[in-house]
Amino acid sequence: HPGLPPTELVQLRVDGQVLVAPPQGFFNASVTILRMGAAEWSVAINAMGHRQPLTWGPMRQVFTRPFVVVMPDPHRVPSNASAYTDAATYIANAHFMAYDSHVRIVQDHVVLSNVSK
Repeated sequence: HPGLPPTELVQLRVDGQVLVAPPQGFFNASVTILRMGAAEWSVAINAMGHRQPLTWGPMRQVFTRPFVVVMPDPHRVPSNASAYTDAATYIANAHFMAYDSHVRIVQDHVVLSNVSK
C-alpha cells in the first residue's frame, strides 16, 4: 500500500501463496524470498548467496542433470587421441570435484550408433 512505510508490510502474496513477514520485516537486508518450485516460495533469514535450483543460471541447470562427455574414437584420430582423452578426463574429474557427480565418457561412434536406432 503506498501510504504505509515499508517496515509495516506484514505479508506478501506471491503466486497465490501468502508469505508472512519475519520479525525484522521483508525489507531487511538479511531477509530473502526464495523460489522453491514452480509456484512455491519461502522466506529465509540470513540466506545470503543461497539460491534454489529453479533460480540457478542456465549453465548451472544444465550441469545438475546427468550428461556424458563425447570424444572421438582414438583409432580414427590417433595423433590427438591422448589430448581428447586428457580433456574428457579433466572435464569428468572437475565435475566430480565441484558437484560430486559422475560423468560418463563415451566415444562418438557409440553415440552415433545409438542415434541411428
